[in-house]
Amino acid sequence: MIDKSLNEFLGNTKKFIIESVFNGWLKLVNNIITTFAFTMLLVQLMDYTPEQSGDKQRLIVLVFVVFGTLVLRHYLIKAMNDASSKIVCEVKLNLRAKIIDKITRRGMAYKDDIATSEMLQLAGEGIEQLENYYGKYLPQLFYCLLSSFTLFAVVVSINVKIALVLLITTLAIPLFLTALLRMVRKVQRNYWSSYASVGKEFLDSLQGMTTLKIFMYDEQKGQILEEKTEDFRKHTMKLLAMQLNSIGIIDWIAYGGAAAGIIMALRAYQAGTINLFGAILVVLIAGEFFVPMKQLTAFFHIAMTGVTAAEKITKFINVPDYKSGDKEVPENCDIKIENLNYTYKNSEFSLNDINMELENKGHIAIVGPSGCGKSTISNIIAGELVIEAGNVFYQNDKERVDMTDVKRQLIPEMITKVTHNGYIFKGTVRENLLLGNEKASDEMLLEALEKVNILGELPEGLDTELLSGGSNVSGGQGQRLCLARAILHDTPVYIFDEATSNIDVESEEIILKVIEEISKDKTVIYISHRLKNIDYSKCIYVMENGKIVDKGNHNELVERKGLYYKLFKKQEDLEKYRFGREA
Repeated sequence: MIDKSLNEFLGNTKKFIIESVFNGWLKLVNNIITTFAFTMLLVQLMDYTPEQSGDKQRLIVLVFVVFGTLVLRHYLIKAMNDASSKIVCEVKLNLRAKIIDKITRRGMAYKDDIATSEMLQLAGEGIEQLENYYGKYLPQLFYCLLSSFTLFAVVVSINVKIALVLLITTLAIPLFLTALLRMVRKVQRNYWSSYASVGKEFLDSLQGMTTLKIFMYDEQKGQILEEKTEDFRKHTMKLLAMQLNSIGIIDWIAYGGAAAGIIMALRAYQAGTINLFGAILVVLIAGEFFVPMKQLTAFFHIAMTGVTAAEKITKFINVPDYKSGDKEVPENCDIKIENLNYTYKNSEFSLNDINMELENKGHIAIVGPSGCGKSTISNIIAGELVIEAGNVFYQNDKERVDMTDVKRQLIPEMITKVTHNGYIFKGTVRENLLLGNEKASDEMLLEALEKVNILGELPEGLDTELLSGGSNVSGGQGQRLCLARAILHDTPVYIFDEATSNIDVESEEIILKVIEEISKDKTVIYISHRLKNIDYSKCIYVMENGKIVDKGNHNELVERKGLYYKLFKKQEDLEKYRFGREA
C-alpha cells in the first residue's frame, strides 16, 4: 500500500508526517478521555442522588473534563491540518523543482522522453493529485495502524473477545485494500492515459486552431476530440464504479464489525461479565475503530490517481542524465566531430558516420535538403542531444578534450544557438536582453540593439513592453531582438539554425550582416536552405540522408557539380523566375 519509489520525493516531509500522525494519535487519546468522562457522567447521572454532595462535585468535574477535551480536540485537528499543509507544500516544491531541473539538464531532448502537453498535465494536475498521497493518505495509513492498537489496548482491559473482534475486523479493511490494489492501479492507469490523450488532443487543436479554420477541418477535429472525451468519460465512470463498490464493501465491514462489538458488549453486560460502565464505553468507542479506516479508504482511491501520475513523473526523472565530466573547455579551440552516429527514438532517421572539422573563428555552413540532419548536428554540437556513437572534441595545439569529459554547465558558456523561433518573454526589452548577459549595462544593451538596427523601432527604448511570444512585434523585429540577446551572450561559438527563415527581406539583410561581422572574431556555424547566403563561407558541408556527401568552399563545390551545385542552380533559377515575374 506504500509505493517505495515515491519515497525519494519526501525530502523534509518525513518529520511533518510524523508530526501529523502524532497529533492524530493525541486527538485519539483526547477522544478516549472524552468518551471515558462522558461514560462516567452517564453512569453518575443514573446513580445520582441530590443528598450526596460528593456526587454533585464529581458531575461538575466530569462536565468540565468533557468540555475541556472538546476544546483541545479543536486545536489538535488544526495542528494535524497544519502539518498536512506543510507536507503538501514541501512535496510540491520538491517534485516541481526536480521536473524543472530534469528538463533543464535534458534540454530539448526531453521531448524524446515525454510530450510537452503531458508534461504540463503531470507538473500541474498530476502533482496536485499526488499531494493527496503524501498529505492525506500516508499520514492516515500510519495513524490507522496506531489508532487500531491503541483502541485495542483500551477495550482489551474490558473484554478480550470484544477487543479481538474489533481489531480483526478493523485490520480486514487495509488487507482488502491491498488485495484490491492491482485492479485499482490498472483502472487508474487507463484513466490517466485517457485523460492525457484528451489533454494532448485539446492542446494540439488549440495551438493549430488557425490552420484548422483555414483548411475547414475544425469540425472533423472537434469530432476526434469528442470521441476522445467520450472515451475519457467511460474510463471515469469505470473508476467511479470501482471506487463506490469498494467503499460499499468497506462500509459493510465497518458497520458489521461495530455492530458485532456492540452486540457482544450488550450480551456480556446481560451475562454479568462486564459492568454498565464497560458496556456503555464499548458501545461509544466501537465506532472509533472504523472511522479512521473509512477515511483511509476515501484517501486511498484519491491517492492512487496521484500515484499513477507519479509513475510517469518518476519514469521521466529517472531517465539517465547526460554524462558530465570535470574538464574545462580549451581556449581558442576547434570543434572536431569523428565517426558520429545518432538515431531519434521512434524514428527511422539517423546520422551516419559524420566527420567534420569546425575551425576556430570564421564562417562554416551546413547545407542540404530538408530533413537531411542539419539541425540534429547543431543540437549535438550545442549539447542538447546525447551522442550514441562517435565523438565531439574541443581541441587546440595544446590539448584535445572530449565533449563528454567537459563540465556540462560550461557548454552554454561556450556556444550560443539562435534558431528561427527564438522566444520573446513577457516584459520589457531590457528584461529580455538581460537574459543574454545579466551583468550588461544599459550602454551595452543599447549597443546590441544598434547593431541589429532595431533601436529606432522601439517607442520607449529599453523600457518598451513586449508581450509573451513577442506577439506585439513583427517576426523580423522579434528575430532581431533574439539576435541582440545572443550578441550580449558573447560566446566563442555561435550556431545559427535557419535564423533568417520566415522574416522580411530587410530584417534578413540586417541579420546576415551582423552574422558576417560576428564571424570575424567568433566561430559561426550557419545552417540554411538559402545557399546564396553562405557563398562566402570558408567551408561548406553538404548533407543528404544523414550523411556528409561533400565539403569545400562555394567555388569548389560548384566546380564539382554535385548536390550543392544542383541545389544552388535550382534556387538561382527560382529566384530569376520570381524576379522576372515581379519585373
